[in-house]
Amino acid sequence: MFLLDTRPLKNSPGLTEKYTWDEEIPVGDVNTGSVVFSGPVMVDVDITNLNGNFVLQGKVKARVLLKCDRCLEEYLFPVETEISEIYRLISEAPVADELDNEDITGFRGDYINIAPELVKSVFLALPMKTICNSECRGLCSTCGNNLNQAKCDCAAINIDPRLAVLKNLLKN
Repeated sequence: MFLLDTRPLKNSPGLTEKYTWDEEIPVGDVNTGSVVFSGPVMVDVDITNLNGNFVLQGKVKARVLLKCDRCLEEYLFPVETEISEIYRLISEAPVADELDNEDITGFRGDYINIAPELVKSVFLALPMKTICNSECRGLCSTCGNNLNQAKCDCAAINIDPRLAVLKNLLKN
């Protein structure tokens, strides 16, 4: 569980605590959406009390299972990214403007669960187009075979029938 104990920091402005984890994100603990973690997530963070704001900064390393956009095969993608969040203790009876800044995440009690922010940081570090490797040939547009595994016998050039007449001009 990725819980930060803020008790040592609450009454000590300017104090920084270091936390390190190397564990898996339990399924069901956090909504991981489309992110599927493979193995433990390594986290190394510092949290500092800056006048009631708890500033979290550090690094996250994980391996994520992705699906290639070209060949649709699953592959492991290593992610190494930064995490930076600001937390503020909110009272049990929240005041209207207590969290007026969108960049500040509220928490109650003595512990901060940083797992949702870890997932968010990893998700933001993923590439928009996921490709298993730079040599990926994808799928055949005619038969759907994975061209990385075998060649297919489909015609290499599909000519628009409206332009077939132009092909005959090149023969002459």
